[in-house]
Amino acid sequence: MQETTIEPTKENLGVSRRYFVKGAGIIAGGFAIGSMALVQACTSNNPTTTPTGTTTAPPTTTPPPTTAPPVVETYLFFSAVEAATIKAAFGRLLPGSASDPGAVEATAHIYLDRALNGAYANLGVNYHRGITAMNAYCQTKFSKNFGDLTAAQQDTVLTDMQGGTATGFYAPGAAEFFGLLLKHMTEGTFCDPLYGGNQNLVGWKMIGYPGSQAAYIDSEMAIGFDQASKKILTLADVEGIVMPLPASGF
Repeated sequence: MQETTIEPTKENLGVSRRYFVKGAGIIAGGFAIGSMALVQACTSNNPTTTPTGTTTAPPTTTPPPTTAPPVVETYLFFSAVEAATIKAAFGRLLPGSASDPGAVEATAHIYLDRALNGAYANLGVNYHRGITAMNAYCQTKFSKNFGDLTAAQQDTVLTDMQGGTATGFYAPGAAEFFGLLLKHMTEGTFCDPLYGGNQNLVGWKMIGYPGSQAAYIDSEMAIGFDQASKKILTLADVEGIVMPLPASGF
């Protein structure tokens, strides 16, 4: 098995923004790609070889900007509307950006989709009901589904759910469903990537966790040891490690 080469560094651990629901801030990141063509006028000082008149610059072309193809996410449990709702909710519970990843960048929503199609199948009805009630409340309050609201409006809805004042929720109630969202967002952000979340190990880098280490030596277990100095290992990495047998053979 090919070994993942990810070296944790101090800069991986800097987290400038971590809010939960009320007062949450979000950074809108963007970039523009442009190009400039350099045009040179070819003027000769030799009157015997250059005809009189104005010289014409050679034609130039501007290459089209190159952008990465959009990432297409597939879902095993959620419908398109449900997926948009969960993704937006996780994005407000733990906001992030390309430079400071949060729950969405860690693909916590993909983790939950896979879990509801497997180990958490017993919670499927709760999620269908909860998302339906959540969007119905948003329609009553703002005439849009949760995924189409502004960040401030989404925070208002989540705060209402957390406080149990959002109406229309039943089995699970508003506060209970909020608790599920918060719990599974956390799981998806900090789980082993094997389960669909913690994409690019952003969750573990965020908290300085070295992952699934096969073993620790005495100095690494001492109080004050910087665990971020260890190479981050996933379950897949550990499976590929061949531990040497002792001389006795067992």
